[in-house]
Amino acid sequence: MKRIKWTKEAIKKEALKYKTRNEFKKSNGSSYRAAIKLSILGEVCIHMPQNASIGKLPPNFKWTEALLIAEALKYKTKKEFRLKSSGAYKRARQIDILNKICSHMENNLHLWTNEELAKEALKYRTRGEFQYNSRKAYNVAWLRDLLDEFCSHMELAHPA
Repeated sequence: MKRIKWTKEAIKKEALKYKTRNEFKKSNGSSYRAAIKLSILGEVCIHMPQNASIGKLPPNFKWTEALLIAEALKYKTKKEFRLKSSGAYKRARQIDILNKICSHMENNLHLWTNEELAKEALKYRTRGEFQYNSRKAYNVAWLRDLLDEFCSHMELAHPA
């Protein structure tokens, strides 16, 4: 039987397949043992709950944008994401990437055509007014990177 030489990158990639350390250990013991030997087990298992039965994350855990994207991909709606992974949801809101990482979710945003978005934007004098009065249309335009185009007729906000 051929032995695998586990690199740090390969171990990280392998560990991402599992939700718990126990699952990682049972499914790929050689990678798990290599992580221990290289003193990187905590690092490669950072996305796993410290105690799966309680669902706690390690005290030094930090939600990175990459981890937030991976977490959001597990859910079909923002509501499901918020209910099942509230910490990730809150962090995504804090760093203002929630809409970006949830763009794949079912939320009726895909129902807006670009023509409808342009027509909707024409109803408003400023971006703030557009965002406040038609949040879904505004978000779709933002996700499609069309805000500048659809808001070109709008007044620029002037400081008071």
